[in-house]
Amino acid sequence: MKISYPILLTISYLFFIMSNMMILFFDLELGLKFNATISIFSDLFFLGYLWRPDEN
Repeated sequence: MKISYPILLTISYLFFIMSNMMILFFDLELGLKFNATISIFSDLFFLGYLWRPDEN
């Protein structure tokens, strides 16, 4: 069974997103919440780039 490279990246980025969501909902410093918010958006944009169809 061969696992595709984008699928492994997607799984790892989903775990990053979940951990950043946990940081947002716990009572931590404002800098950590800002960093988590930026990280969530960058992860989502990267996943969108990863899964977009090739334009060839």
